Amino acid sequence: MWVYAIAIGVAFFTAFALVAIFDYRTAEQKACADAPSTSAPATASLAEDEGIVAPVSGVLATVAKTGHAFGIKTADGVELLVHVGIDTVQMDGDGFDVKVVKKQEVFAGEVLVEVDLAKIEQAGYATTTLMTVTNTKAMRAVTPLVGSTVEACAPVIDIQR
Repeated sequence: MWVYAIAIGVAFFTAFALVAIFDYRTAEQKACADAPSTSAPATASLAEDEGIVAPVSGVLATVAKTGHAFGIKTADGVELLVHVGIDTVQMDGDGFDVKVVKKQEVFAGEVLVEVDLAKIEQAGYATTTLMTVTNTKAMRAVTPLVGSTVEACAPVIDIQR
């Protein structure tokens, strides 16, 4: 009986040490924890450049030359399109400062592009940023989470594989 008790104790402390050393969070959770905290709504100041960040970790499958759209493929097969503004491709990159390149690995919270939202509004385009799962047929369910103000690192889509 005492050998059993020692074995349980060793297993517990070994597991505790491994979690403390190697962490238990995903890359997205670590990026969100390290990101500066903000509670500003998604419609925050349009007078300054805004950084559009990667919502998930993955590899950039697509980076539009104009900086208005990014395709990210995650390690577990989710393909996500981040599209900045509506019809902003017409701006031909004016007001967009792209910070990444195609095939680059990005982590959740990493800046993809800095955007002058005021310039987009002045050009007559909407500043709404869309996130679309492009391979929904490969997923069991893709459900948008609506009804709340969007904050950095807060989930906005529930994906069931």
